[in-house]
Amino acid sequence: MTRKGDDNGHSPTIDAELYRVLIAQAAQVPMWVLLLPVLSLFVGDHVSREHRIGWGVLIALSLLIRWVLARIFRSADLADAALRSRARVLSGILVFTGLAAGLAPVIWFPELLQIERAVITVAFFGWFAAAVVVSLVHPLSAYLFGMALLGPLSVAWAAYGGYPGLLVAIITLMLLFSVRQTVGAAHRAIRDAIRARLREAELSQRLEERGRELESAMGVKSAFLAAASHDLRQPVTSMSLLLSAMQAARDEQAMRAVAEKLDAPLQALEEILSSLLEMSRLESGVVRLDSRACVPAEIVIALEAEYLPRAQAKGLHLRVVGGDFAAFTDPELLKRVLRNLIENALKFTDAGGVSVEASRNGSDMQFVVSDTGRGIPPEAIEHIFDDYFQAENPHRNRGQGLGLGLAIVRRLLDLLGGTVSVVSELGRGTRFSVTVPGAQADAELFPAHATRVRWATSLDVSSMLVVEDDRLIIDAMRTVAESLGIDARFASDAEGALALTALGRFMPEVALVDFGLPGSMDGIATILAMRERLRDCRFLLVTGDTRAEVIGRAAQLGISTLHKPISVERIAEALRAMPKRGSPERGA
Repeated sequence: MTRKGDDNGHSPTIDAELYRVLIAQAAQVPMWVLLLPVLSLFVGDHVSREHRIGWGVLIALSLLIRWVLARIFRSADLADAALRSRARVLSGILVFTGLAAGLAPVIWFPELLQIERAVITVAFFGWFAAAVVVSLVHPLSAYLFGMALLGPLSVAWAAYGGYPGLLVAIITLMLLFSVRQTVGAAHRAIRDAIRARLREAELSQRLEERGRELESAMGVKSAFLAAASHDLRQPVTSMSLLLSAMQAARDEQAMRAVAEKLDAPLQALEEILSSLLEMSRLESGVVRLDSRACVPAEIVIALEAEYLPRAQAKGLHLRVVGGDFAAFTDPELLKRVLRNLIENALKFTDAGGVSVEASRNGSDMQFVVSDTGRGIPPEAIEHIFDDYFQAENPHRNRGQGLGLGLAIVRRLLDLLGGTVSVVSELGRGTRFSVTVPGAQADAELFPAHATRVRWATSLDVSSMLVVEDDRLIIDAMRTVAESLGIDARFASDAEGALALTALGRFMPEVALVDFGLPGSMDGIATILAMRERLRDCRFLLVTGDTRAEVIGRAAQLGISTLHKPISVERIAEALRAMPKRGSPERGA
């Protein structure tokens, strides 16, 4: 039985290398071995000349046939499986040659002079030694050859050589035994050397492949970063120009008109940063599966309410069908998958519309997002789920996004244990089919219309602590707090925050803490210091840092994170997702 990777067994790859070496060595027979049959001419006249010449010709032909076949096998490009049978053919010819060579002198032995016996014995010992050297890669063939060549000779010496002959026979058998041990050890050393060489070659190949992959990934990311830098500058440039226009406005009405135009570049900037943040969180492994009971209809209807205005603004219809069944999955991750697919469909559809169909197939949920848009080029379909890939967007048109939406879909489905497939036809549209496990056959359904609600913009808190060192953000948060009637206190560093909350002086319901605070304590350390004294406070770490170590550190400590840019709606949504400190949900 062949066992791969076993030091005491056989590896197919190592065996193939040994067979190649055996064939190569068989093709290089030492010339003096071919002269051995010539000895037959010098055996005494008491052995018929015809027998001697026939014996010599038989040996010479056997050696010549083996040599020719070895050269043929060596030049042929043989598969590993074929090498074994070819090597066995060469080994069989070698053993046959040894047997033919060893039996004839035994038959002649009683008629030979002692000196002739000695010459034949020395010649056979030399021949055996040469066979051992070239057969170390296959010790069995060398040992069988030695038994065939020297075995009969030792019997003849013991039978006809008297006491000296008995000693020669014993020495010959001892030689065969010792050679067996020595050849076995040498063969194991050769196997180890070949194994090490193959491992080195495999590691070298892997390093080259990893190097190429890394070089390719670095090239893709470098190109993407350059493009993303361009994309980031676009909305920033628009905002800068609009702010200049706002400063030059002569009356409040003109200023308000300019201010309304700031919404578009702000949304574009938020979209870019959100996509980058999403990819960073997925790559760092911070996103975890949180499966719970849900109704897919609620998810798709909520998405319909979210995207219907955008579809109508483009003159498109948006249709949602099905989903009236229960499921056990992570509804937030599933919603993000469908959201990215719907956004992608709306972005590339100029006429017609987009439909979302949800259905159950056994224990699987199936979602189909179809559009009547431009379609995807056939050569691009296999790459659309790659990171940063964009079909037909060499100039980084902002209208076509960053090339992360479908890559995020793929990574989210990996977490959900789902799959996605795509069918597209240029000029007619695209159909994405998503399959996710977790459909429940028998479960109580909730009314689907319950999801037709919108988040309120009120933060629904009466007191708030903001720890932030950026003056512009402090001014903005103070304005928001005043407009919502929230008692807000502000600190610029950890020391100020700890002083405000010392001895129960201020007990906020919510604390927004920036990560990059000045001083020796960052935002995470500040939250940990305040968390024990403010047991009923909900903490949000606010940061623009997307590094995996920062996100992972906050997640491990159970700290909710909100990434810049922030808005009242995003703060409210984050707080609603957090149970109040000390509530039964937290087990306090």
